[in-house]
Formats: sequence, C-alpha cells, structure tokens
Amino acid sequence: MKDCYGNQLVSQTYDETKWAKAAAAAKDVIELAKASNLYELYVIAPKATVLPSQRPPYNELYSDKNYPEGWADVDPLLSYKSIFDGTILGSKNPELIFTRTREGTAHINDWAYQSTPKTLRGNNRLAVTQKQVNAYAMNDGRSITEAASTNDYVTEGFTTQAYAAENPFLPAKVNLMYNNREPRFYASIAYNGSVWEASSASESDYRDKQIFYYRGLNDGKQGFKEECPLTGITLKKFYNSEDSRTEGGYLVDKTEMTIRYGEILLIYAEALNELTSGQVYHLTTYTGADVEIQRNVDEMRYAIKRIRMRAGVPDYTDETYNNPNDFRVKLKRERQIELLGENSMRYFDLRRWKDAMTEENQLLQGCNINISDDEKRVADFYKPTIITSVHKVFEQRMYLWPFPTYELKRNVNMTQNPGW
Repeated sequence: MKDCYGNQLVSQTYDETKWAKAAAAAKDVIELAKASNLYELYVIAPKATVLPSQRPPYNELYSDKNYPEGWADVDPLLSYKSIFDGTILGSKNPELIFTRTREGTAHINDWAYQSTPKTLRGNNRLAVTQKQVNAYAMNDGRSITEAASTNDYVTEGFTTQAYAAENPFLPAKVNLMYNNREPRFYASIAYNGSVWEASSASESDYRDKQIFYYRGLNDGKQGFKEECPLTGITLKKFYNSEDSRTEGGYLVDKTEMTIRYGEILLIYAEALNELTSGQVYHLTTYTGADVEIQRNVDEMRYAIKRIRMRAGVPDYTDETYNNPNDFRVKLKRERQIELLGENSMRYFDLRRWKDAMTEENQLLQGCNINISDDEKRVADFYKPTIITSVHKVFEQRMYLWPFPTYELKRNVNMTQNPGW
C-alpha cells in the first residue's frame, strides 16, 4: 500500500510494542475497575429451584469455590443470558462500559425480530452456522471432538422426555448433538426444537411453543420459499422469555453494548500472550503513571478465569497458559463464543488475525432444511449440509476494500488499494 509517490504507507516491520500498548490500555480499565468497583462481569446466584443436573458437572477445583475462583455462587446460564435479553437495565449492569441506544434502525431489538420464528410473528430469517454450533464446548469444558472420543458427544438419537436429568436443558424430540453443552450455548443458540416461551402473549397457543424448522412446517422451508433460517439454526442471545410479537404481547427493552468489561478482559489476555517471554515494556497510563507490561501468566489467568468461571467451564490448564500458540488458538475460540453477535466482532477478528483467507473461504454449513418431519427422515435433517444458496469467497485484496472511482477522480493523488 503506497502513496502516489511510491512511499510505503503501512509499516512492513513487525512491532511488538503495539501489543504492549494494547495490553496497557486494557490494564488501565482493569485497574480502574479494581480501584472503584466500577466494572465487573455480571453474575447471578443460582436460584433455590435449580436442580443439580442443571449445574455444571462437579469439578473439584471450581464447584465449591465462589466467583471468581469458582462457580459455586454463579448461575452460568442466567448470568450470561441476562446481559443481553433485557433482564437487567443497562444502567444497572456493572459489565457495560459503552452502550448503543435504540434510536435509528438496526438496533438490538431488530436482531431479536430477525431470529424470532414466523409462528410468533417474527421475520424468521437469521441463521447460525454449524461451525458456530460446533465451537461450543461440552458442559465439562471439553471440545466436541474430545467428547466424541469417549462417546459423550453424539450426533444421532433424540431426547425422549423434556428436561430430564440426562438432558436438563432440552425439551423432547431434540437431537442429542445439542445435549450437555456449555451454558453459553443454551443462552445463545435456538436449535431445531427449542422452546420459545413468549410468556407475554395474550393467547396461550403462542406461549411455550416448541419450534421446528423441518420442511413444510410453518417455520421451515415451504416449497421453493426459503423464508426460514437457511441452516435450520437461529440466534436466541437477544431474546427474552417474555418477548412476543403476537397480539397482546410486548418486547422487553434491551441495552446493546458497544464495549463491555468481558471484552476488555479478553483484549488484555490476548495482548499479553503476544509478548515475547521475558521482554518488559514500560508505558505511560492515561494518568501519566508508569506501567510495566510483560507476558505474565498470572495476569492472563486473572482475565480469562473470570470469563470461564462466569460461563461455568473449567479454566485453561497451566500448559495452555505457558504455550503462546495453544493459548492463541483457545483465545480465538473464546472470543468466537463469548462475543457472538456483538458489534461484528467475528468479522473484524478474522481480518485482524489474518485468518479470513481460511475461515471465510470455508463452505457454509448447517442442517438440511429440505428434510420434512417424517419420522423416517428426521435424522437426515441434522447431517451437515452445504448451504448452496449462500456463496462465500474471500480474496487477499478484500482485507482492504476499494475506493470508489468517483473518489479517485476527486483526488488524483489518492491511490487505489492493492488488487483493485
């Protein structure tokens, strides 16, 4: 990328101090939070009615300790979901730093509208990919690949009764691939057969509806019309159990976060991990004080452990914290899960990591929405299927978009971005 005189506009030399500056900026916020109790991850204590099967599997390191050392006093599902669904007012939520108002178009309630089923008067269009579903861990923190090796993750079979001890978060007739997943999965993903409570609906027929996306059903593909989630999976992260768009119903107001403390913790851990071990940087804080920044496992754990304990999944091992490459892989997965649907995070993460050439060129996959609810065929609905109606392509030049021709004509000294 050069100007009209041939001068390089972007440095071609790697500069690790940029990571140190990012870590220092995040540390400023963390220290402010410590000093004033201004920011912290939002957590809710378990209700007395929560069953043992609805708690994270027992872990001797975390189950008997209170947050942030454990999850004994945390309900991971409600703690995470309540940040987004309007349960707590934005002004009362200690996790929110900057928020976006409802003024204008495309605010957070519109997201909920796009994913709400047609049955409940929603647009029924927003789809979640199979890749995103597969990113979520099991309830004991293992990946689905690790769990599959011990037959704890299966992709065949269905639940036979609702919310039984062996499937505490699933209703009946739901594929077992969605069973025993981490709490953030159930707070975020509306799988085929999930229940939409719509408790504000005036008519009982609209309340506690189990929504299926099989072909021919009201919320599935009908004929050639794909007025449904193209993957057979949609988003539930910004949905409140009271929300109903039917007559007599109402929507709970939500607060859309622009920056929340959880993101600050993830930024801090990622930036520290990218520093050369033993290298110390001295930087100036916003108050003018000197701050020492270096790759410090204790500091990284301080940030990540809070995220993991709130989510009800075990912290990373010492081996991961001491291995920058392994930590980087897990940090990327953590951001993919924790920040799903927030501020186009994934879009920009893939570009700043330079992972877009790989991730954005993978075929889009989901369930097979051409399968009806015929009992002999329903299992085929869940076989990973390429979504041919959505074309995905990413080229190197797409990291920087082109300047329009009329802008180049306005300023003859402006140079076009590479590849365009």
